[in-house]
Amino acid sequence: MTGCGGSNTAATNDPIKLAVAAPFTGSDSIYGDYMKHGVELALAEINGASGVLGRQLEVAYEDDKGSSTDAVSVAQKIASDSSVVGVIGHMFSGCTQAAGPVYQQNGFPTIAVCSTNPKVATIGDYVYRINVGDNYQGGALAELLIEKGLTKAAVIYENTDYGTGVATAFKDKYEELNGTVAMDESYAGDADDFSVLLTTLKQKDAQAIVMCGYQTAAAKIMMQAKSLNIDLPVYATDGVYNDDFINLAKEDAEGVYIVCYFHASDPTESVQNYIRKFQEKYPDVAVDPWSAYAYDAVRLMADAITRAGSTDRAAIKDAIASTTSFAGVTGTINFTGAREPVAKEIIIVQVKDGKFQVSGN
Repeated sequence: MTGCGGSNTAATNDPIKLAVAAPFTGSDSIYGDYMKHGVELALAEINGASGVLGRQLEVAYEDDKGSSTDAVSVAQKIASDSSVVGVIGHMFSGCTQAAGPVYQQNGFPTIAVCSTNPKVATIGDYVYRINVGDNYQGGALAELLIEKGLTKAAVIYENTDYGTGVATAFKDKYEELNGTVAMDESYAGDADDFSVLLTTLKQKDAQAIVMCGYQTAAAKIMMQAKSLNIDLPVYATDGVYNDDFINLAKEDAEGVYIVCYFHASDPTESVQNYIRKFQEKYPDVAVDPWSAYAYDAVRLMADAITRAGSTDRAAIKDAIASTTSFAGVTGTINFTGAREPVAKEIIIVQVKDGKFQVSGN
Protein backbone atom coordinates (compact mmCIF):
# COMPACT_ATOMS: atom_id res chain seq x y z
CA MET A 1 0.00 0.00 0.00
CA THR A 2 1.29 3.46 -0.89
CA GLY A 3 -0.05 6.38 1.09
CA CYS A 4 -0.30 9.90 -0.28
CA GLY A 5 2.48 12.41 0.32
CA GLY A 6 5.37 9.98 -0.15
CA SER A 7 5.00 7.31 2.51
CA ASN A 8 7.08 4.20 2.15
CA THR A 9 5.62 1.10 0.56
CA ALA A 10 6.40 -1.36 3.36
CA ALA A 11 3.66 -3.42 4.94
CA THR A 12 2.59 -2.08 8.32
CA ASN A 13 4.37 -4.82 10.26
CA ASP A 14 7.70 -4.30 8.46
CA PRO A 15 10.49 -2.21 10.00
CA ILE A 16 10.59 1.54 9.47
CA LYS A 17 13.72 2.31 7.48
CA LEU A 18 16.09 5.26 7.78
CA ALA A 19 19.21 5.93 5.72
CA VAL A 20 22.37 7.02 7.53
CA ALA A 21 24.95 8.85 5.42
CA ALA A 22 28.51 9.54 6.62
CA PRO A 23 32.16 8.87 5.72
CA PHE A 24 32.57 5.21 6.62
CA THR A 25 35.77 4.80 4.58
CA GLY A 26 38.64 7.10 3.69
CA SER A 27 40.69 9.54 5.73
CA ASP A 28 37.65 10.87 7.61
CA SER A 29 36.15 7.48 8.48
CA ILE A 30 36.52 8.17 12.20
CA TYR A 31 33.50 10.45 11.85
CA GLY A 32 31.55 7.57 10.36
CA ASP A 33 32.51 5.50 13.39
CA TYR A 34 31.23 8.26 15.67
CA MET A 35 27.99 8.42 13.71
CA LYS A 36 27.48 4.66 13.84
CA HIS A 37 28.08 4.48 17.59
CA GLY A 38 25.38 7.05 18.30
CA VAL A 39 22.94 5.58 15.78
CA GLU A 40 23.31 2.02 17.09
CA LEU A 41 22.87 3.16 20.68
CA ALA A 42 19.67 5.03 19.78
CA LEU A 43 18.34 2.07 17.79
CA ALA A 44 18.92 -0.33 20.68
CA GLU A 45 17.08 2.01 23.03
CA ILE A 46 14.17 2.73 20.69
CA ASN A 47 13.64 -0.85 19.52
CA GLY A 48 14.02 -2.14 23.06
CA ALA A 49 11.05 0.02 24.02
CA SER A 50 8.63 -1.30 21.34
CA GLY A 51 10.03 0.68 18.43
CA VAL A 52 8.17 3.41 16.54
CA LEU A 53 4.44 3.15 15.82
CA GLY A 54 4.70 -0.44 17.04
CA ARG A 55 7.34 -1.27 14.43
CA GLN A 56 11.09 -1.77 14.67
CA LEU A 57 13.38 0.97 13.39
CA GLU A 58 16.19 -0.07 11.07
CA VAL A 59 18.92 1.78 9.19
CA ALA A 60 20.85 1.41 5.97
CA TYR A 61 24.37 2.85 6.11
CA GLU A 62 25.60 4.74 3.04
CA ASP A 63 29.23 5.81 2.62
CA ASP A 64 29.81 9.32 1.26
CA LYS A 65 33.60 9.08 1.91
CA GLY A 66 33.52 12.68 3.11
CA SER A 67 33.28 13.78 -0.53
CA SER A 68 30.60 16.09 -1.92
CA THR A 69 30.68 14.18 -5.21
CA ASP A 70 30.10 10.85 -3.48
CA ALA A 71 27.46 12.51 -1.27
CA VAL A 72 25.38 13.32 -4.35
CA SER A 73 25.61 9.72 -5.55
CA VAL A 74 24.57 8.51 -2.10
CA ALA A 75 21.64 10.95 -2.02
CA GLN A 76 20.45 9.81 -5.43
CA LYS A 77 20.61 6.18 -4.30
CA ILE A 78 18.63 6.97 -1.14
CA ALA A 79 16.06 9.04 -3.04
CA SER A 80 15.42 6.11 -5.38
CA ASP A 81 14.51 3.83 -2.45
CA SER A 82 10.83 4.24 -1.64
CA SER A 83 11.22 2.21 1.57
CA VAL A 84 13.33 4.95 3.20
CA VAL A 85 11.25 7.44 5.20
CA GLY A 86 14.04 9.73 6.45
CA VAL A 87 17.76 10.46 6.37
CA ILE A 88 20.28 10.92 9.19
CA GLY A 89 23.33 12.76 7.84
CA HIS A 90 25.46 13.83 6.25
CA MET A 91 28.31 14.73 8.59
CA PHE A 92 30.28 17.39 6.71
CA SER A 93 28.85 20.70 5.47
CA GLY A 94 30.11 20.19 1.92
CA CYS A 95 28.42 16.79 1.74
CA THR A 96 25.10 18.06 3.09
CA GLN A 97 25.16 21.09 0.81
CA ALA A 98 25.71 18.79 -2.17
CA ALA A 99 23.23 16.08 -1.15
CA GLY A 100 20.60 18.27 0.51
CA PRO A 101 18.98 19.55 -2.70
CA VAL A 102 18.43 15.94 -3.80
CA TYR A 103 16.57 15.18 -0.56
CA GLN A 104 14.65 18.43 -0.85
CA GLN A 105 13.58 17.83 -4.43
CA ASN A 106 12.48 14.27 -3.67
CA GLY A 107 10.78 15.03 -0.34
CA PHE A 108 13.00 13.10 2.08
CA PRO A 109 13.06 14.55 5.62
CA THR A 110 16.69 14.90 6.63
CA ILE A 111 18.49 15.65 9.89
CA ALA A 112 22.16 16.41 9.29
CA VAL A 113 24.80 15.86 11.96
CA CYS A 114 27.70 18.30 12.42
CA SER A 115 27.07 20.13 9.12
CA THR A 116 27.55 23.63 10.48
CA ASN A 117 27.88 25.86 7.42
CA PRO A 118 25.12 28.52 7.52
CA LYS A 119 23.94 27.56 4.02
CA VAL A 120 22.86 24.10 5.21
CA ALA A 121 19.91 25.62 7.08
CA THR A 122 18.72 27.34 3.88
CA ILE A 123 18.55 24.29 1.57
CA GLY A 124 14.83 23.75 2.04
CA ASP A 125 12.07 22.70 4.40
CA TYR A 126 13.00 19.01 4.27
CA VAL A 127 16.60 19.55 5.46
CA TYR A 128 17.40 20.20 9.13
CA ARG A 129 20.44 19.79 11.34
CA ILE A 130 20.69 18.63 14.94
CA ASN A 131 23.42 21.13 15.86
CA VAL A 132 23.72 24.90 15.62
CA GLY A 133 25.56 26.52 12.71
CA ASP A 134 28.85 28.30 12.24
CA ASN A 135 27.14 31.67 12.40
CA TYR A 136 26.07 30.94 15.98
CA GLN A 137 29.39 29.37 17.01
CA GLY A 138 31.48 32.04 15.33
CA GLY A 139 29.46 34.86 16.85
CA ALA A 140 29.61 33.37 20.34
CA LEU A 141 33.38 32.92 20.04
CA ALA A 142 33.79 36.55 18.98
CA GLU A 143 31.78 37.70 21.99
CA LEU A 144 33.90 35.56 24.29
CA LEU A 145 37.19 37.05 23.07
CA ILE A 146 35.88 40.60 23.43
CA GLU A 147 34.66 39.83 26.96
CA LYS A 148 38.19 38.62 27.78
CA GLY A 149 39.71 41.83 26.43
CA LEU A 150 41.28 40.08 23.42
CA THR A 151 40.63 42.72 20.76
CA LYS A 152 43.22 41.70 18.15
CA ALA A 153 42.90 38.18 16.76
CA ALA A 154 44.77 36.23 14.09
CA VAL A 155 42.21 34.10 12.24
CA ILE A 156 43.48 30.99 10.48
CA TYR A 157 41.04 28.58 8.89
CA GLU A 158 40.91 25.37 6.90
CA ASN A 159 39.93 26.00 3.31
CA THR A 160 36.72 23.96 3.48
CA ASP A 161 33.04 24.91 3.66
CA TYR A 162 33.23 24.40 7.41
CA GLY A 163 36.42 26.35 8.03
CA THR A 164 35.46 29.23 5.76
CA GLY A 165 31.94 29.44 7.16
CA VAL A 166 32.83 29.61 10.83
CA ALA A 167 35.79 31.95 10.21
CA THR A 168 33.56 34.35 8.30
CA ALA A 169 30.95 34.30 11.05
CA PHE A 170 33.62 34.99 13.66
CA LYS A 171 35.19 37.86 11.72
CA ASP A 172 31.86 39.55 10.99
CA LYS A 173 30.78 39.52 14.63
CA TYR A 174 34.26 40.34 15.97
CA GLU A 175 34.56 43.45 13.83
CA GLU A 176 30.99 44.44 14.70
CA LEU A 177 32.15 44.39 18.34
CA ASN A 178 35.14 46.58 17.43
CA GLY A 179 37.64 43.74 17.41
CA THR A 180 40.53 43.87 14.91
CA VAL A 181 41.37 40.93 12.65
CA ALA A 182 45.17 41.09 12.66
CA MET A 183 45.52 38.16 10.24
CA ASP A 184 43.11 36.38 7.94
CA GLU A 185 44.65 33.34 6.24
CA SER A 186 43.44 29.93 5.08
CA TYR A 187 45.34 26.64 4.92
CA ALA A 188 44.90 23.28 3.23
CA GLY A 189 43.61 20.60 5.56
CA ASP A 190 45.95 17.99 4.10
CA ALA A 191 49.07 20.18 4.40
CA ASP A 192 52.04 19.09 6.50
CA ASP A 193 54.15 22.25 6.51
CA PHE A 194 52.62 25.37 8.06
CA SER A 195 55.89 27.29 8.48
CA VAL A 196 55.01 30.11 6.08
CA LEU A 197 51.62 30.70 7.68
CA LEU A 198 53.06 30.60 11.19
CA THR A 199 56.03 32.83 10.35
CA THR A 200 53.57 35.39 9.01
CA LEU A 201 51.42 35.02 12.12
CA LYS A 202 54.42 35.59 14.36
CA GLN A 203 54.95 38.97 12.72
CA LYS A 204 51.41 40.12 13.43
CA ASP A 205 50.35 42.11 16.46
CA ALA A 206 47.79 39.58 17.64
CA GLN A 207 46.61 38.87 21.19
CA ALA A 208 45.05 35.51 20.36
CA ILE A 209 44.76 32.92 17.61
CA VAL A 210 41.36 31.75 16.37
CA MET A 211 41.71 28.41 14.57
CA CYS A 212 38.80 27.18 12.47
CA GLY A 213 39.18 23.67 11.13
CA TYR A 214 39.58 20.00 11.99
CA GLN A 215 41.78 18.11 14.40
CA THR A 216 44.58 16.75 12.20
CA ALA A 217 45.73 20.03 10.70
CA ALA A 218 45.11 21.79 14.03
CA ALA A 219 47.46 19.36 15.78
CA LYS A 220 50.21 19.94 13.20
CA ILE A 221 49.76 23.70 13.50
CA MET A 222 50.10 23.59 17.28
CA MET A 223 53.23 21.43 17.14
CA GLN A 224 54.89 23.74 14.62
CA ALA A 225 53.72 26.88 16.46
CA LYS A 226 55.41 25.70 19.65
CA SER A 227 58.63 24.99 17.76
CA LEU A 228 58.54 28.64 16.57
CA ASN A 229 57.97 29.86 20.13
CA ILE A 230 54.52 31.23 19.34
CA ASP A 231 52.90 31.59 22.73
CA LEU A 232 49.45 33.09 22.28
CA PRO A 233 46.12 31.84 23.64
CA VAL A 234 44.46 29.65 21.02
CA TYR A 235 40.70 29.34 20.57
CA ALA A 236 39.56 26.58 18.22
CA THR A 237 36.17 25.71 16.78
CA ASP A 238 34.31 22.47 17.44
CA GLY A 239 35.93 20.60 14.55
CA VAL A 240 39.02 20.33 16.77
CA TYR A 241 37.05 18.80 19.67
CA ASN A 242 38.35 15.31 19.04
CA ASP A 243 40.67 13.04 21.01
CA ASP A 244 42.87 12.72 17.94
CA PHE A 245 43.85 16.38 18.40
CA ILE A 246 45.35 15.60 21.80
CA ASN A 247 46.77 12.26 20.70
CA LEU A 248 48.58 13.88 17.78
CA ALA A 249 49.70 17.16 19.35
CA LYS A 250 50.37 15.73 22.82
CA GLU A 251 51.83 18.40 25.12
CA ASP A 252 51.57 21.01 22.36
CA ALA A 253 47.78 20.81 22.68
CA GLU A 254 47.93 21.97 26.29
CA GLY A 255 46.04 25.16 27.00
CA VAL A 256 44.01 25.28 23.77
CA TYR A 257 40.41 26.42 24.25
CA ILE A 258 37.77 24.70 22.12
CA VAL A 259 34.07 25.33 21.52
CA CYS A 260 31.64 22.44 22.04
CA TYR A 261 28.01 21.72 22.90
CA PHE A 262 28.42 18.46 24.78
CA HIS A 263 30.84 17.36 27.47
CA ALA A 264 30.94 14.25 29.62
CA SER A 265 31.27 16.31 32.81
CA ASP A 266 27.79 17.80 32.32
CA PRO A 267 25.90 16.71 35.45
CA THR A 268 22.51 16.72 33.69
CA GLU A 269 20.77 13.39 34.34
CA SER A 270 20.08 12.73 30.65
CA VAL A 271 23.72 13.30 29.78
CA GLN A 272 24.99 11.02 32.53
CA ASN A 273 22.47 8.33 31.57
CA TYR A 274 23.67 8.56 27.97
CA ILE A 275 27.30 8.24 29.04
CA ARG A 276 26.49 5.21 31.17
CA LYS A 277 24.69 3.49 28.28
CA PHE A 278 27.45 4.43 25.84
CA GLN A 279 30.16 2.98 28.07
CA GLU A 280 28.17 -0.20 28.61
CA LYS A 281 27.78 -0.71 24.85
CA TYR A 282 31.26 0.48 23.89
CA PRO A 283 33.52 -0.17 26.91
CA ASP A 284 36.72 0.45 24.95
CA VAL A 285 35.59 3.67 23.21
CA ALA A 286 35.88 7.19 24.62
CA VAL A 287 32.69 9.23 24.80
CA ASP A 288 32.66 11.88 22.06
CA PRO A 289 30.23 14.66 21.07
CA TRP A 290 29.60 13.48 17.50
CA SER A 291 28.09 10.18 18.62
CA ALA A 292 25.83 12.16 20.94
CA TYR A 293 24.64 14.31 18.03
CA ALA A 294 23.88 11.20 15.96
CA TYR A 295 22.07 9.67 18.92
CA ASP A 296 19.91 12.78 19.27
CA ALA A 297 19.24 12.92 15.52
CA VAL A 298 17.87 9.36 15.44
CA ARG A 299 15.78 9.92 18.56
CA LEU A 300 14.37 13.16 17.19
CA MET A 301 13.51 11.50 13.87
CA ALA A 302 11.77 8.67 15.74
CA ASP A 303 9.91 11.21 17.85
CA ALA A 304 8.80 13.07 14.71
CA ILE A 305 7.52 9.85 13.12
CA THR A 306 5.58 9.11 16.32
CA ARG A 307 4.07 12.59 16.38
CA ALA A 308 3.24 12.37 12.67
CA GLY A 309 1.46 9.10 13.38
CA SER A 310 2.58 7.69 10.04
CA THR A 311 5.55 7.09 7.77
CA ASP A 312 4.34 9.73 5.31
CA ARG A 313 7.48 11.73 4.58
CA ALA A 314 5.70 15.07 4.29
CA ALA A 315 4.01 14.49 7.65
CA ILE A 316 7.37 13.58 9.21
CA LYS A 317 8.89 16.77 7.81
CA ASP A 318 6.07 18.82 9.33
CA ALA A 319 6.57 17.09 12.69
CA ILE A 320 10.30 17.87 12.64
CA ALA A 321 9.52 21.51 11.87
CA SER A 322 7.17 21.73 14.86
CA THR A 323 9.73 20.30 17.32
CA THR A 324 9.91 22.27 20.57
CA SER A 325 11.64 21.47 23.85
CA PHE A 326 13.03 18.12 22.67
CA ALA A 327 15.30 16.95 25.49
CA GLY A 328 18.47 15.86 23.72
CA VAL A 329 21.71 14.88 25.39
CA THR A 330 23.35 17.70 23.40
CA GLY A 331 20.86 20.20 24.78
CA THR A 332 17.24 21.18 24.38
CA ILE A 333 16.25 21.31 20.72
CA ASN A 334 13.73 23.79 19.33
CA PHE A 335 13.10 24.27 15.62
CA THR A 336 11.06 27.43 16.12
CA GLY A 337 10.98 29.10 12.71
CA ALA A 338 14.39 27.63 11.87
CA ARG A 339 15.98 24.47 10.49
CA GLU A 340 18.59 24.30 13.22
CA PRO A 341 18.31 24.38 17.02
CA VAL A 342 17.48 27.78 18.44
CA ALA A 343 19.22 29.30 21.49
CA LYS A 344 21.69 26.58 22.45
CA GLU A 345 24.49 27.54 24.82
CA ILE A 346 28.11 26.87 23.91
CA ILE A 347 30.57 25.16 26.24
CA ILE A 348 34.26 26.07 26.29
CA VAL A 349 36.65 23.26 27.10
CA GLN A 350 40.39 23.55 27.54
CA VAL A 351 43.08 20.92 27.13
CA LYS A 352 44.53 20.38 30.60
CA ASP A 353 46.77 17.49 31.62
CA GLY A 354 46.09 15.76 28.32
CA LYS A 355 42.28 15.91 28.65
CA PHE A 356 39.40 18.14 27.61
CA GLN A 357 38.13 19.89 30.72
CA VAL A 358 35.38 22.46 31.02
CA SER A 359 36.99 25.86 31.25
CA GLY A 360 36.06 28.76 33.45
CA ASN A 361 36.63 30.75 30.25
